[in-house]
Amino acid sequence: MRFRRVATFLLTLVMSTTWLIPTVAPRSGGVADAQTLGQGYSVAGDFKGAGYQQIATLYDPNDDLGLRIAVLDRTTTDPKMITTQWFVTGANSFDLGRMKVAALDLNADGKTDIAVLYNDGNFTVRLVAWVSTGSAFTYLGSVWRHTNFEWQRAGDLLTGKFTGSGLPGILIPYAQDNFDLKFLYLEATATGIRYPGDRGLYDSGPNQIWPTQARFVAGRFTRTTGTDQVAMIYQYDDGSIKIHVFELDAGGSLAPQGGGFGGHWTSPPNFFDISKARFVAGDVDGDKLTDILDFYDYPDGSSRVHLMLAADGHALRDVIGVAWPVGAMPWLSTQIVAGDWNKDGKADVATVTAGQDGVTHVGLLTSVGRALHYDADAWTTPASELRALGCTSCWPLNGMPLLAGQPNPHRRPLAVKIDNAPAARPHYGISQADMVWELLVEGFITRLATYYHSQDPATIGAVRSVRFSDRYTTPMVRGSLVFSGASQLMEGLVRGDIAAGLYVGVSPQLGQGNSFYRSNVDGKVAPHNLFTSSDALRAATSDVGGGGAVDVPRWDFLAQANHSPTIG
Repeated sequence: MRFRRVATFLLTLVMSTTWLIPTVAPRSGGVADAQTLGQGYSVAGDFKGAGYQQIATLYDPNDDLGLRIAVLDRTTTDPKMITTQWFVTGANSFDLGRMKVAALDLNADGKTDIAVLYNDGNFTVRLVAWVSTGSAFTYLGSVWRHTNFEWQRAGDLLTGKFTGSGLPGILIPYAQDNFDLKFLYLEATATGIRYPGDRGLYDSGPNQIWPTQARFVAGRFTRTTGTDQVAMIYQYDDGSIKIHVFELDAGGSLAPQGGGFGGHWTSPPNFFDISKARFVAGDVDGDKLTDILDFYDYPDGSSRVHLMLAADGHALRDVIGVAWPVGAMPWLSTQIVAGDWNKDGKADVATVTAGQDGVTHVGLLTSVGRALHYDADAWTTPASELRALGCTSCWPLNGMPLLAGQPNPHRRPLAVKIDNAPAARPHYGISQADMVWELLVEGFITRLATYYHSQDPATIGAVRSVRFSDRYTTPMVRGSLVFSGASQLMEGLVRGDIAAGLYVGVSPQLGQGNSFYRSNVDGKVAPHNLFTSSDALRAATSDVGGGGAVDVPRWDFLAQANHSPTIG
C-alpha cells in the first residue's frame, strides 16, 4: 500500500512511538491477527488445581483487539480434549502482538494463573495478570511496571522457583548489546511482584552469548530436588549445539554448571539447525528429571518431535522421534506445549496447529515412558466457531493469491530504504514491491520504505541511508533491513538491534558492499545512484544468517475497493 504525503507525519509518529506490529503467531510483537485458537498463545498449567495440567490459549476471536482465554482439558481416558471459555473481553482491549505470556501460581492457592509482559511502547512494559478461580480467570490488571525496558529484547518467558526463597517467579532472557545476555527476574510474593533490579540473576558479560543462537527451557535437568534450573540450547558456528545448564550458586545468582561453557551435552558438527526447532521441557519418562523436547522442521517439509532424555544426559540419540510426512504437520503454523494431561505423573505434549481454513487442530503425544504415542485431532474448532478468513492462501503483505511456481512465502522480506529526492527519480523496482511506505525523515524530506516478498526485481534503487523509523518498521515484516549510509548513532543502534536478533541487515556499512553498485542511468550522480538487485540482497541476507524460514505477519485486506463504510 502507498500512503499519501499528508499522512506521512502521523504515520511516522505512530511507527516511532507505539510499535504497532501485526502477528500471525505467538512469536514477536504487534497488532493482533489471531483469529483462531491456533493463532494465539498457548501455555500449560494446572489452572483447575486438579493435580494435572491443562492448556490455556489467549487469542483474538474477532480480530478486533479483543481477548478470549479458552482452556483445553483432557477429562477422560480417551485422547480427546474439551474447551471452555474462562475469560472474554470486548474490542480494543488487548493487543496480542504486545504480549509475552507466562503461566505460574501468583497467589499460592495451588492453581496456575496467567501473567503477561505487555509492551506499552516508549520503553515501558507492564506485567498484567489473570488469577484462576478453578473455572474462570479474573483480570487483576497491572501488577508491575518498568519504564526503561525494551520489550523486543526480551525472550520467551520462563517460570519456576529459581531462588532460595522457594517462591515462583518469571525469568526473562534479555538481550543486551555486544552479545551480552541477562536473566531478569520477577518473583511472586505474598505482597506482590518483587523485582530485585536490572542486575538480574545472571549477566553473561560482553561477547559471550548471541541471543539469536540461544533457546531456553526451565526445569530440574540434573537433579530431582532443589531450585529450578535453566537449560540453554546454543548453536555454535560449526553447526553443533550444546546444552548448558544454569543453576543457583552460593551468591544467589544463576551460573553455568562447572563455572564455564563446557556444556552438558554437545552434538556433532552440522547436526542441528536451531532456527528450525521449537523447544519445550517436561518429565516424559517419570524419573523426576526434566527432559527436553524439540519440534523440528526438516528441509523436505516433514517434521518431527525429538526427545532429549535426562536419563541419556539430554543427548539427542533418536533423530526419528515422532515423525510426520511432508505437509502433515506444518511447522510454521504449529505450536507445541508440554504438560501432564492425563494425571499419570509423566509429561505429555500437545501440538496446536492453525489451519489455513480457520480450523485449529490439537494433537496429543502421550508419554509411554521413553517414547510418545500420537493421536491426531484430540480437539478441532467446532463448526459453530468457524469464521470466514479474508485469505486462506495469500501473500501476507499484499493480499494477492499464492500461485504455483512462486517463491516460498516463508522467506524473509527485503526491507529496502529508497531515495525519494527529485534527483533520485525515477525509482527502480518499487512497482514490484509488496508494500511501499512514504516516511518523513527530516524537514519535509521523505524516503520510501519498500518491502519485497512475492517478487524479485532485477534492479532496485536508489538505495539510501537508514533512519529511526526503520528500526521499528523492519521487525513488522520480519525483514532484512537494506540501506546505505548511517550516522554513527544510527549505525550503533542498528548493529545493536541485529545483535539482539530483532532483524538482519545488509549494507555497505555492515560489510556487504559487493551487493551494491553505482550507475549513471538517467543521469543520476552520487549519492542518488546506488543500486542493487533482489538476487544480490537475498544472497547477502542468507550470508548474514537471514536465509531461514520466518513467520511473516499477514495484513488484512478488503476483498474489493468499493465497500460499505462498516466493513473493515
